[in-house]
Amino acid sequence: MEIVQSNELPTELARVHREPNLLWYGPSMLLVAQEGTTILGVIRSALREHPMVRHGFIADLIVNEEVKNDVAQRNAIKDALIAEAERTLLSQNVTQIDAVVVDGQNLTDPFLKAGYWPLRKTVEVEWDLSKLAEANEVPGVTFEVTPTPDAEELGDFVVRSYQPYWRWWKDEAVEPGEITELLHGFNKTTPQRMVIARRDGRIVGVCDATAAQDDNMEWGVLMTRDHPGKGFGKALFVRAMQWLKSQDFTTARTLATSGIDDYDPTVYLYVESCGGVINGEFISLAKKIAR
Repeated sequence: MEIVQSNELPTELARVHREPNLLWYGPSMLLVAQEGTTILGVIRSALREHPMVRHGFIADLIVNEEVKNDVAQRNAIKDALIAEAERTLLSQNVTQIDAVVVDGQNLTDPFLKAGYWPLRKTVEVEWDLSKLAEANEVPGVTFEVTPTPDAEELGDFVVRSYQPYWRWWKDEAVEPGEITELLHGFNKTTPQRMVIARRDGRIVGVCDATAAQDDNMEWGVLMTRDHPGKGFGKALFVRAMQWLKSQDFTTARTLATSGIDDYDPTVYLYVESCGGVINGEFISLAKKIAR
């Protein structure tokens, strides 16, 4: 068996793009394990797109089970592909390697064996906008749909918002000002709208909609911990999706972070209250590199 680099990459993988763990990497490298002309398996690697973080990325581990129907042989191929992908990344001085696998396909074990630990789950949710409910009202709360939210005010709210499983700005030691900078780019390249809910003038919840083909919510539904209430999250979501529907979208989809063993409350909101369907689940893992 030999492992070689393939020059055949889909356009999406040949550029920087967001992976299922919601972070940006690219362009990708595709490694192929083969015996002669027979393909035994593949794996993909890339570098993190971040000015201050030197991370690698591994995904799309696949073994051709029709060729190798012996469990031990398949495991050996997986181990060899992960090791080779790591070798290519280590040569580029990464300090951490992130990995993503599809949940439920017995793909986490070879990564755990190689020293990775599981971080979180990502859930892909999709909605049929033809079945979108009417927007409900919430007593004492006003809703505004805007293409130009105040980046400073909204950035402060995002930092304080309730996201129990992954505050990525803490994972990456991101300063609040960097989030504000991201929000300054809102609606600049792709049409977007932000639904802002206020009580007594204070922001208590937001939801965004993005007129993109791959992921229609960059921030999703965010609410303060001190403002729970039946129908509040749905009120935000439906108003955001109504705008997306007005842009002639018939479906919407997004990726939401969650726990390894239980869904984040936002996922329950998307599915149970807002009619979403779970299309796929991914496990994010990581491995620190000693230098």
